[in-house]
Amino acid sequence: LSHLIDELLLFDKEIRSIHSYSPLYPACIMVLLDERILCRWLNLEKQFAAEKLKRITESSTAWQSQHVLHEDDSCVPECAEKFMQLITGITERYKQIPVLFLRLQFLELQTDLLLEFHQDLTQAVDGMSATPISKRYMAYLNAANYISSLLKVWGEETFFLELHYYAQHLNTDRFNNQEQAFEQVEALRKIDPEFAKLEGTAFNSVTTVFESLCERMIDVLIVNFINSVQSMCNGYKREKWHSISTVSDPALLELSSTALNFIVKIQELLHTLKSTISPLLHDQLFDSLGNELDNFLLNQIIYPNHFSIGGADQLHHDITKVFKPLVNDCLRDTYPSSNLLRKSCDASLLLQMQQASIDLLQGLLQLAIKGDETAYQEAMSVLRDMKVTNLTLEEALKITSLRIYH
Repeated sequence: LSHLIDELLLFDKEIRSIHSYSPLYPACIMVLLDERILCRWLNLEKQFAAEKLKRITESSTAWQSQHVLHEDDSCVPECAEKFMQLITGITERYKQIPVLFLRLQFLELQTDLLLEFHQDLTQAVDGMSATPISKRYMAYLNAANYISSLLKVWGEETFFLELHYYAQHLNTDRFNNQEQAFEQVEALRKIDPEFAKLEGTAFNSVTTVFESLCERMIDVLIVNFINSVQSMCNGYKREKWHSISTVSDPALLELSSTALNFIVKIQELLHTLKSTISPLLHDQLFDSLGNELDNFLLNQIIYPNHFSIGGADQLHHDITKVFKPLVNDCLRDTYPSSNLLRKSCDASLLLQMQQASIDLLQGLLQLAIKGDETAYQEAMSVLRDMKVTNLTLEEALKITSLRIYH
């Protein structure tokens, strides 16, 4: 039967494309639309897909990309790419079916196959949640992102928009047999051909679960990243910021010695992520990592300590000359570096203020927090002049209280 289906589909395609056979004339593929034959066709598609997918996923190169990594490559694992080619093959075959109701049955089959792949992928991901920063875990993430991205593109194609429209308007309670279903779907062809009020796509439900999986995986990556670097920063946390002497020339400053292991660990993890994640996810992941690292520096390094002017200069150097460029190197050129480590950078600027300026700002901040509008405007003006724009009034006041004077 599978050979007969292929031959009929090929013959129908040839006589229409080469010999201009009119779509108004009877089609040879109509013999496939008998309910019993169609059922066997659907079962064959499902059986073939299951067998092919088993071979794909059991391949030794299943989770490797088939392409050499370039800037615009998406690091798509072989099995994800071949699986979506398999889904595409189903589409190419049932596109030739002239009856919309029958097309919907094949669309349902595709949806079921996609959800099964998602379920298997989710189980594999859960089995690696303890060690997410690895090539295999990143391959799972790239696969989920690739599939969801491709389904979004497909969902906007006219062929699938039409199917989605008819699926939304089909009232299954109004027919008891296939003939009545044909009549209802064909009648829908005449309704709102522009799909002006159509919401969503034919793959909405599937796209949503793959996107949710991506988001969950990124959250796990970020938590694991922060936990990993936290274990290497005990020395940096205990740095004696309050007793660091002032350096006459800021250009002579170097990275704090206690931060070396911390930086090496961050660099190692960022390199692993950058070399294995799809460029399509780069900015999303590293923006989130930058925000978490920013919060980590603020809450674990800055807030628990007090800073001399020398300590403030050293902190500013570490953040702006080492930490920030390290994360920025993982982002694309189009990503604004000013968005990185914003709160930590602002905090280091405040800590570098002279005593008289800090005393004045503290007074304004205290009044502004109590509701004094004039003090609020003056405090905001001072902060803007210093290019401090990412801290709340309460955060700014807390940070200024961390400066000490000898």
